[in-house]
Amino acid sequence: MTSPEKLNQKVKILKRDCEFLNIDEKNMPRDGREIDFKDIEKVRPKVKSITNKLMNNHADLMNKLEHL
Repeated sequence: MTSPEKLNQKVKILKRDCEFLNIDEKNMPRDGREIDFKDIEKVRPKVKSITNKLMNNHADLMNKLEHL
């Protein structure tokens, strides 16, 4: 197992690395202890239309959930 000291080194991530890893967003907290990389996928139109239809069909339930 690798020790945390060895893992705690500066790493430079280049644009081509981000493209290769399909990384779209970087979140770095103020303490700088860890950086989270997120892959933001585009929503497929079919999935979006299905979720919109479900939300519209159950709008009354969604309103109840909002006000819990």
